[in-house]
Amino acid sequence: MDIITKRLRLKPIDMTYVNEVFDYFSAEVCTYMGPQPATTINETMTFIASSMENYQRHQEVVYVILKQETSEFLGCLGVHNLPTKTPELGIWLKLSAQGMGYGQESIIAVMDDVKQRHPIDYFIYPVDRRNLPSRRIPEKLGGLIFGRKDTINSAGKRLELLEYHIGHSVTASNHDNRPIIVFDGDSITDASRDRDHLESLGNGHAKRMETFFPDARIFNLGISGHRSADLLNRWNQTLALNPNIIVLLVGINDIWHYYRFQTPLKRNEYYNNVKRIILKTKKEAPNTTLILLEPFAFPIGEFDPNWTHDLEKEQATIKKLAENYQCPFVPTQSALFCMAQSYPMDKILPDGVHPSEFGYQVLSEIIFSEVSQAVRRHYQE
Repeated sequence: MDIITKRLRLKPIDMTYVNEVFDYFSAEVCTYMGPQPATTINETMTFIASSMENYQRHQEVVYVILKQETSEFLGCLGVHNLPTKTPELGIWLKLSAQGMGYGQESIIAVMDDVKQRHPIDYFIYPVDRRNLPSRRIPEKLGGLIFGRKDTINSAGKRLELLEYHIGHSVTASNHDNRPIIVFDGDSITDASRDRDHLESLGNGHAKRMETFFPDARIFNLGISGHRSADLLNRWNQTLALNPNIIVLLVGINDIWHYYRFQTPLKRNEYYNNVKRIILKTKKEAPNTTLILLEPFAFPIGEFDPNWTHDLEKEQATIKKLAENYQCPFVPTQSALFCMAQSYPMDKILPDGVHPSEFGYQVLSEIIFSEVSQAVRRHYQE
């Protein structure tokens, strides 16, 4: 039952690969894993024998990952808890094979193969919170964190495991017609949410929407520091929630990081990234309402006057994209400036960028009308 991809061949493990597994499953490779390196080759042989037996019983498959052209051994990938509807995935690659995309390529191929053979609700992908390269695999595939568990591995080291679900539709338990509203963006949306728990809304405008829309299912996927390129790279996660409504605010970090940290920013990059986000949403979630919020700032605190031209350009860009692709648009900047006629700027945006508690209340009221109209349309459809 070999699986062939563009660059790889995956085949069920057998004793042919005992030396490679013993040699390459090193302490460095399994720093954040439960299993630890075998101390003798007999331990590796026992592991392979057990895997082969479970394969014959149709309980799991452990694949060796090989380069298709040369048959070079790269690592192993396991599919466990078969034939349940929520099988678990686990993968490791030898050090020299890491960072080349082999992990994602293997995972995609195996998931496609399993789905053809078994009815699947979703795949479970546990990974340590600190293992950022491994976390990128489920995140790029739209995986979402549904749980967290601290445990001790066989070497006595504490692991902080996040449980990603890949392909889990939150609408599966949404038997009524409640709208799913997703807020996404940077630190303004993040608002100190607990990213290890999908239900955490943070302390900003996403949280305040619970009061306005108590019957809706609301999620916050904002990540502090993210730019438009970051959102584009993880947009599969946003769409994986099958949202009826998305509220998107992004842009200030494209400017801030360019001027403060010299982060490269290509000409028209903001325009191209947001456009691709819109087109991807229109194509993959055509019934989803994508609400675009205008990037905003006040000329106080962290704000640098050099940002002014770029911010105005972003604001014109997001408005034009909203018009071109018929997305609801909220002129956040002008609304906040109107509020600043009655309240000091630093009461609303203390550092010129991030809202205070009062500022979030103001922001929530500004965006309420468009979200409310989208919710109303959802119930009418």
